[in-house]
Amino acid sequence: RSREQRERVLASQQRETLSELSVEEVFNRRLALEELDESQQQRLQHLFTTTLHTLAGEHEA
Repeated sequence: RSREQRERVLASQQRETLSELSVEEVFNRRLALEELDESQQQRLQHLFTTTLHTLAGEHEA
């Protein structure tokens, strides 16, 4: 996770808008910018996925 990685993410983001991305893509790209260890990333990913499933269930009800 270096400056180079951040620059690549920013360069790709400059060519697209948020409306072109899924919620998961936005979250994953933002998470990639953080300097977290693998267990922290996995925990955040799990919590995010759980939250999405919960919200999707509420939306369907």
